[in-house]
Amino acid sequence: VIIKNITFFRSIALILWIILIIWTILETLLVDSSNELIFTRILICVSFVAVVIITFTNNFLRYFSYYLQIIIWSFIIGLFTFKIFEEDHSILVSAVVPAALFILLNTDF
Repeated sequence: VIIKNITFFRSIALILWIILIIWTILETLLVDSSNELIFTRILICVSFVAVVIITFTNNFLRYFSYYLQIIIWSFIIGLFTFKIFEEDHSILVSAVVPAALFILLNTDF
């Protein structure tokens, strides 16, 4: 069953990754962003790439439910951590994490 939806999952993760990269580049060029915010966005982009790369492994296809639980908990912990330490720019994570969790929880695996 996961084979049918893995392409959808990968494509949505890649679309979110591209949107984050464009957002990071545009805000860096057009707005005076702090280094912490730029670093956080780069960290989020790298995490999306890691998720997509992991989906190409046979181990992910075998143990996808465990991987999805790890990804979901990582997103939730990252969301709360970012909201605690970065009060001014928590809108970034507030926009990205729910979208990613929605995709993870609504894909019929």
